[in-house]
Amino acid sequence: MGEGELEIITQGGAQLAVPSGPRAEESYLAARARLGIVRPRDPRNRRLGEPRYRMDLLAELCDEETTVAVMHWLTNTRIGSDQSARDYADDLRHWAAVVREELGLFPMSFRDISPELVRVWRLAEESRVRADGTRRISDRTILRRLSTVSSLYDYTRWRTGERQLISPVTKFDRPQIDPADESTATPILEKDELTEFIGAARTAREAFVPTVIYTFAGRVTECCATRLERIENRAGRRHLDVLRKRAKGRLWGVPDGLEQLADVVLDGRVSGALLLDDNDREMDRHAVNDLLARLGQRAGVLGGRDVTAHVLRASCLTHKHDEEVPLEEIQEFADHIHIETTRRYIRRRMSQVARLAHADKAMSTVLPAVARWLPAAA
Repeated sequence: MGEGELEIITQGGAQLAVPSGPRAEESYLAARARLGIVRPRDPRNRRLGEPRYRMDLLAELCDEETTVAVMHWLTNTRIGSDQSARDYADDLRHWAAVVREELGLFPMSFRDISPELVRVWRLAEESRVRADGTRRISDRTILRRLSTVSSLYDYTRWRTGERQLISPVTKFDRPQIDPADESTATPILEKDELTEFIGAARTAREAFVPTVIYTFAGRVTECCATRLERIENRAGRRHLDVLRKRAKGRLWGVPDGLEQLADVVLDGRVSGALLLDDNDREMDRHAVNDLLARLGQRAGVLGGRDVTAHVLRASCLTHKHDEEVPLEEIQEFADHIHIETTRRYIRRRMSQVARLAHADKAMSTVLPAVARWLPAAA
């Protein structure tokens, strides 16, 4: 069998159809491990199904050529994080459903995604609105799903040398995104809201999870992957060895208050995952965000929007800006490669402060003219 065909292997007691060829099995299993597990929703009743490996789902939804292309693409080093690769994989599952619904084709070939299909899909998504008139899918989500297709085409053209392989996505279908738009920005908790939020915890473990994430401005996958075996004692202080994005190792000194809370939560435990729920189960990102959403509802913060781990990360970085920590230090603390990434986290706060300052100056100009209608100063 040549590349693009599948062979059956046995892994963990289950039979898998994987691409054939030199070291293809290893590549497939590497992609399987990187993309992780998801619980796919039933398209009719929207109920969550049984946990499945994303790569196995893609192998079922895609033809042999596409499976091979996806396997190579989603394990390349230019995709900086496992979560980005998982988002791409989930977008491809979406495209497989579009191809099946619009064209009646199954399994999907990435070559089935034509400029015409892209346009039909975009227009349909833009027309889908909720009862309150708001769009069901944002321009940013549309852009991301289009970028998924373009990235797969571009990588496959480079890998195969097939020069005529051109992405069906053009600039004419890419939404124009306002970089200063704050409507979809990650909300933040002000310091008093953060206190109320963590105060809504009913157990030490419930309080420990958001405290760890906020204290280190951690990404949820990093915190979930942190193991107690990676705690070191140096100069009389505990240090937590955290594997950051792009597999960057970082050693964090644990503050005294967090160390005391950890002693209560860990209760002598020295191995296993750092984050466990109250039933002693290791927490993944879904379990963490479910807990944070419950705490947010109890505390009544964010006006009904769910608190997520990313909200805590953004809040921590914004609070550091409020405390006049230099931007370069915030960048280093957040482990951002580019300082522009750091600016995106705090730009809303910077814009709000600037707008208020300009409005105050404008008001000072017109104040003498309207002062007679204002209440007298006490």
